[in-house]
Amino acid sequence: MSLRSTRTVLALALAACAAACAAACASGDKKSSSASRGAEGSSGARVVEVGKLPPEHQEVLRAYGAGGETWEAMRARVEADPQLTQFLVENLFLELVRAHRSLGGRDGERALRARDRARVELAKLGANAAPTLAAALEVADDVTAELASETLGAIGRPALPAVTELLSSKEASTRQRAAYALARMSHGAREEPQIRAALVKAGRDREWFVRAQAARALGARGSRDVETEPWRTALQALLLDEDEAVVEAAAAGLVELADPLAIGVLIDVLARNTDEGEARKFKALQSALLRLSGEQPKPSIQAWRAWWRENRPRFERRG
Repeated sequence: MSLRSTRTVLALALAACAAACAAACASGDKKSSSASRGAEGSSGARVVEVGKLPPEHQEVLRAYGAGGETWEAMRARVEADPQLTQFLVENLFLELVRAHRSLGGRDGERALRARDRARVELAKLGANAAPTLAAALEVADDVTAELASETLGAIGRPALPAVTELLSSKEASTRQRAAYALARMSHGAREEPQIRAALVKAGRDREWFVRAQAARALGARGSRDVETEPWRTALQALLLDEDEAVVEAAAAGLVELADPLAIGVLIDVLARNTDEGEARKFKALQSALLRLSGEQPKPSIQAWRAWWRENRPRFERRG
């Protein structure tokens, strides 16, 4: 199934799931837990009773309910069949969403166990689950997108390509969600330079909230890399952004990166914002400067520059 088809099917399935959950909550229907995502194509998607599913799909869900060795054996069988794998991924994600929405209900503990188990199982499926979870960042509501983002973080590196692709989405909210997800995902090894380049591009997005989230992701991912210089360079460029929220995010990213060689640029940008009287930017920049230098506030920019001239060699040797 293509990513576009996955998005279409997931959007329809989530809508059907939401309707079923709402109806179940309104009626107190205990049979709602027996509903499952059907096997329709991209032209439609609906939540149906388990008994109406194809026999092989029913067998998968029965094994999941049984757990233990029965489920372990079935999972291996499912992973060998792309269609069964897609069926399982979609239903695990819908179970994750459905259980989360039931946390405030009469059986919150059971819902919590169901939600956590679905998340663990999706993480075990790894790259096979990534396209569906990434699609949720594009078509789902904020709460459902957060569940997808958390699970993508648990999957880690195998899910990075699917999430990075969303930084080029036509929807600004999707681009922001993708950057947010990347901030919490593990290091990509050889893929990391491509991810960084995509985030740098996102840092030039026309929407300030996408740029701000890209800055946070640059700081988070850079802090997990052995080489900080390219991340520092990207974040330093964002210190010159016209939007104060982006500058705040870039300054915070430099603190998370913990590279003191950013101090010189922070001093220069701090001087510029002192002249322009932008208080919010000034506060963020000064906070980052104090955190990275380990110093107390100084009376002037000139005093900071004199301190940096004296101490820069020490920080360079440390680096």
